[in-house]
Amino acid sequence: MGKKAKTFLTRIYQGAVMGTADVVPGVSGATMALILGIYLELVNAIKSFDTKWLRAIFTMRWDIAIGRPHFMFVIPLLSGIGIAIIFFTQIVPLPKLLISHPEKIYSVFFGLIIGSIIFLLRSFRPITWKKFFFFAVGLALGFTVLSIVPSNYPDTPLFIFATGILGACAMISPGISGSFVLLLLGKYSVVLDAIGNIEPTILIPFILGFGVGICLFARLLSSIIQKFPTAFTLGIAGFLTASLYRI
Repeated sequence: MGKKAKTFLTRIYQGAVMGTADVVPGVSGATMALILGIYLELVNAIKSFDTKWLRAIFTMRWDIAIGRPHFMFVIPLLSGIGIAIIFFTQIVPLPKLLISHPEKIYSVFFGLIIGSIIFLLRSFRPITWKKFFFFAVGLALGFTVLSIVPSNYPDTPLFIFATGILGACAMISPGISGSFVLLLLGKYSVVLDAIGNIEPTILIPFILGFGVGICLFARLLSSIIQKFPTAFTLGIAGFLTASLYRI
C-alpha cells in the first residue's frame, strides 16, 4: 500500500473518531482532533474555503477552485465522520435509545462530560487565582445561559438553521461537543432522526446553518485560541461543569 493510500485511510479513521465524538454528547470532536494532532490542520482546512475560493467558483477559475481548498484532507475526514454518523443513526440508533433507556444513556453522557472536564483541567495544575477566575466566569456564564434557555424549541426552519450554526461553533471548539449543544436545545433526537430518515425539512436548514457557522467561527476561534488559550479552555471547562445539572 502506497503512502498516499495509507494517509487517506488514516484520515478516514481520524474522521470516524471525530464523528463518533461529535455524535455522542459530552465528547468533543475538536478535542479528539487535538489528541490526534490534526486540530490546526483541521482549522486551516476550514479556513481554505474563503472568499478567494468563492470568487474562483463564480468566475469559473476551476484550477483555483479545486486547488485552493485542502480537499485531500477534507474529503477522507468527512468520509470518516459520515461513517460514524450512519453507524449511530442506523446500527446503534441513539435517538431511539434516548427514549427507550433515558436513564442509562444520559448517565453515559454525564460521565463523558465529566471526563471532558477532567481532560481540559489536568494541564492547568497548579491552580492559581487567575486560572480559577477564568473557570468561574465560564461556570457563571453556563448557569446563566442554561437557566434562561428553555429545554426545547419548535422545529421551525429558522431555529433549526440557528441550531446548525451553534452546533458547528461547538463542534470545532475544543472541549465542548456539538451534539451536547443540540441536547441542551432539545434538538439532538430531532436532528439525528432527520439524518437517519433523510428528512429534508430538517436537514436542509441545519446543513446550511452548520456550513455558515463552521466557516465563520473557524476564523474567529483560531484567533481567540492563539491569543487567549488559557482563558478560553478554562472558560469552556467551567461552562461544561455548569451544564451537568441540565443533563
